[in-house]
Amino acid sequence: MRQPADDHGRADNENHADDADPTPRTVDLDHLLLRRVSVGRRALRMGMVVVLLLVVAGLILRSISSLPSQTSRAPSLTTAASIVLVSNLSYGAVTVNAQPLTAPLPQVIALRQGDNAITLSAAPFLPHTCHVRWPEGVVSSTCGSGSGGVFPIADHFVVANLVIYLRITAADLAPDLRIGALSAIAQALDAVQPQTSVPAGQYYPIGRDSTGNILSQPAPAPLNAVVHFALPASGTRQPAYCDSQLLCAGALNPAATEAHPAVRAWAVFTPVTVSWQFTSAAGIPTTLPPLLSQFQVELVLAYTSASGWQVLRHAEQFIGGQPLTQQLTASICGVGALTLANLADERQRNSAATINWVQDNGLAGCQLELLQPNSGTRAGLFIWRFGVLLAADAATHATFPDVPLAPPAEVIAATTASQLPPP
Repeated sequence: MRQPADDHGRADNENHADDADPTPRTVDLDHLLLRRVSVGRRALRMGMVVVLLLVVAGLILRSISSLPSQTSRAPSLTTAASIVLVSNLSYGAVTVNAQPLTAPLPQVIALRQGDNAITLSAAPFLPHTCHVRWPEGVVSSTCGSGSGGVFPIADHFVVANLVIYLRITAADLAPDLRIGALSAIAQALDAVQPQTSVPAGQYYPIGRDSTGNILSQPAPAPLNAVVHFALPASGTRQPAYCDSQLLCAGALNPAATEAHPAVRAWAVFTPVTVSWQFTSAAGIPTTLPPLLSQFQVELVLAYTSASGWQVLRHAEQFIGGQPLTQQLTASICGVGALTLANLADERQRNSAATINWVQDNGLAGCQLELLQPNSGTRAGLFIWRFGVLLAADAATHATFPDVPLAPPAEVIAATTASQLPPP
């Protein structure tokens, strides 16, 4: 799953024209594919993705996975530097130094020495322009950049030396259109409401203490449970590469956009919050405040003047990911990762810890392993289930006595099958 940004919310491989260091940086695909989640002083940063790792690596992997098997379409391995321009919009008119491109993105472009202006015009978005200084490969903050990757363009493959990413967010919309896009996403999230039940004697949350820690108790009788998903509240800390509405630029699968040219797709990803509602047999509901998940969900939106914004169903073909329901189910245990990160932050204020996903059973819970920051040895084994963090064994409970010890039945339910989060 996605990796966090650094303390400044900036992607490590982005080069901005206003940065002091103009040296282009490379994309580390191995880092992208790690299953570990590094936790620093600010646990919230776990929930934020390094955008160029998503965009460049995602496009590379998805493009390759969607390539046909015919040997007639052999890769064109260029010896000269290729500059590839991509976007999270599947349509629009693009100009490079006022000269229009004649084919849809992704495309190979040529840059002149010095400053270059690249503009994407695609209604209902406002025109989006970024500047690239060449040959330094330094881009303005309105774009992203990375190096490396293979892209299917026309009938051949192109090896990119530099990837320039025209990232379109809700900040590129007029206020009324921005509100409409957020409303469509909120409705799509709210439509997914998985349900389960809490057996008697197993822990469920009943509130929070004055410091924000979750308070819990064993259920005196079985409870019905419903999970709700929503966009984060206004003011939630976001990475520098996202807009203030937390709609971040995603990545499109070039093969899918080529196969469906009539669909005007806009790929975004956004953090989500997760809240639990418990109802007793007598019908008395208890709703807990929402908590931010470590994971983000990928969405594809489309706009028409007649119907406004719509979140595309079965959009996974455009983004190479999972259906929205599966993404949201995975985000449940993402809340547990952030909760454990906060706990680790309290105990190890000056060090970075590592959290491993051991098992993820979705609604049934997940098992998380906390490792020592320096030695990498186990510091604790935890269960996240029904919105409560539990110690999975007596040794962990002894180290973290304020974390309840999970009953054996809860450990079994959360660890019966192994299902690591998808990449």
